[in-house]
Amino acid sequence: MSGRKKKTLPPPKKHRITIRLTEDEYVVLKKECELSQLSVSEYIRRLLLHRKIPIYPIVIHDDRELIEELHKINKVGNNLNQIARYLNQGGVLTNPLAKQLKDIASHMHDSLMRLDAAAEKEYQSINTKK
Repeated sequence: MSGRKKKTLPPPKKHRITIRLTEDEYVVLKKECELSQLSVSEYIRRLLLHRKIPIYPIVIHDDRELIEELHKINKVGNNLNQIARYLNQGGVLTNPLAKQLKDIASHMHDSLMRLDAAAEKEYQSINTKK
């Protein structure tokens, strides 16, 4: 049975470069790093090596109900990953495990329906403000 491939570590970063920026340049750089969710160093490395830089929209949402529901979905996702790992390593699908998977699927469906309703409500409130 072959295991997971081991990750190779990147070479150590030995060289440091210092640059000076105007206030405007610095503000632009920090904003771009924030949008791409990268550190300044990683952002500059990617620019230098012509790699794609992801841009993520800034989402500010303060709906506790939605945040808690997303947290619950994240926990369920972790459980699913553990079950998948167990099964992929040759684990047996027992009746209790099958029941747990069915419960997870039901919970996910319910959570997605609640999130869909909350998102629809939020979308309607945004459209009525325009």
